[in-house]
Amino acid sequence: MTLLTLRCFPLPLSEIPRRRHCDADSQNHCALAREEASNPRVTGLRDSIQLSGGQDAGEGRTLTGRAALFDLLAILTTSLVVVACLLYAQVTGTYDATTFMVSVVLPLVLGSAILLTRKERILLFAFLAYFWAVVDDAPVFFDSVITWPEVTRFHPFLPRLFMNIVIHALTALFLYLSVRESMKGKGVGLRNAPRVIVLASVAFVLAYAQNIPLPAIQNVVETSWYPFDFAEKVVSILFLYLALWEAMKLKASSTSLSTDSGPSSSFKGKS
Repeated sequence: MTLLTLRCFPLPLSEIPRRRHCDADSQNHCALAREEASNPRVTGLRDSIQLSGGQDAGEGRTLTGRAALFDLLAILTTSLVVVACLLYAQVTGTYDATTFMVSVVLPLVLGSAILLTRKERILLFAFLAYFWAVVDDAPVFFDSVITWPEVTRFHPFLPRLFMNIVIHALTALFLYLSVRESMKGKGVGLRNAPRVIVLASVAFVLAYAQNIPLPAIQNVVETSWYPFDFAEKVVSILFLYLALWEAMKLKASSTSLSTDSGPSSSFKGKS
């Protein structure tokens, strides 16, 4: 019996006197372990399962890297489409139905279609959020679409104010949808993620930093609009990335906690 105990449950010599007797369950477990070790079919099956598990893990890493590459290519292609369509408005300097179709509708449809092929709703929502911030001012001046071909700023004021409210609301809506999509899961909500809310709010403010009523910012807007616009959008996207990363961390931690608590709760129920 002592040899059987040593074979199945290796213990220090000092602990052997306290484990001289195995109960029935332990004896059955030991018998099964000996049978499994002596059966070449069982051993080969276990090894093949472990090997296939390793192969699946390697394939999973390969698929993940390939998906990230395709996502990057989709983002670059969408960005090039948007820039090309904006150049039309910059070169022509006319604001009519053709400009609306080429510089607004065409990049919106093509960009959404390209990102839809990746089936990544976070990317799609982020694109839709920043698209309106990009076409808001020069070179498209979509905030003055109601008064096209005239680009207005103060007179008339109400049409431009209305369009600015609509454009800002669309950006805020799609930023919210992108963050919510990244946190989608059981037991995860924005109420428990103040850091995500702060980062996403900063991203929203920076997307329209040209509207911040500070003399220094307004001077840069007047003298170097395009470099300032590019810089503010890049920094805003960086803050949105941090918000999404924080949201995914919260989702992963919540999922791991629920997974860890699952077996223990089921064990308690059985006991």
